[in-house]
Amino acid sequence: LIQVGANVGDFAPMSRTAGRSDGGCTDLGSTVAADLLRSPNVRGLLVEASPSNYKQLQQNLQSSGLSKRHSAVNAAVCTAPKEMTFYSVADDFADKYPDAPFYARSEINSFNRQHVLAVLGFIMGKDRLRAESFVIETPVLCYDPHKLLHTSDLKPASIDVLIVDAEGMDAEIVLAFLSIPTFRPRAIVAEIDKTVRRLRMRLNTTLLDAG
Repeated sequence: LIQVGANVGDFAPMSRTAGRSDGGCTDLGSTVAADLLRSPNVRGLLVEASPSNYKQLQQNLQSSGLSKRHSAVNAAVCTAPKEMTFYSVADDFADKYPDAPFYARSEINSFNRQHVLAVLGFIMGKDRLRAESFVIETPVLCYDPHKLLHTSDLKPASIDVLIVDAEGMDAEIVLAFLSIPTFRPRAIVAEIDKTVRRLRMRLNTTLLDAG
């Protein structure tokens, strides 16, 4: 299994609910990943771009006893290998807005600065003009799927499940994986509702052509 946008690890029961003002609700991709990663016959590669989330992800892998079967990498996935600017929410946002949903603190990280600002602005309401002060920039290493698999010593044909949660970039990343001829997973879980229509149509056509 490959999970792009693994966050802090939804497989860890405590991390799914502790401190969450949304009651521990999570999305489909995280739920599927959590169930699979806890299964003893699954090996996973967890990819997380945010340095702070990655640090917590590693700790959760250790404390959950899953680090022997799953590995994590602090990188992003793009259509071409390069260094990019990653936008995330500053740590002090949680202190200033303790009633904000949990996802606002760690789950809206993105290469799309406007996406992060839009979600923060919606949550902050009348304070939305201050959203910009809580967005921080971090340079991150970005792998294309070929390099990600190669550096992790994985064969494309060995991947059964691909899960992507990349805050608006899901379709592009899935398409990049599907461009590898031998990459044909049994299941793909991705959020494409925020993707532009052109990419959604291209992804649908690609999936149909791939059977």
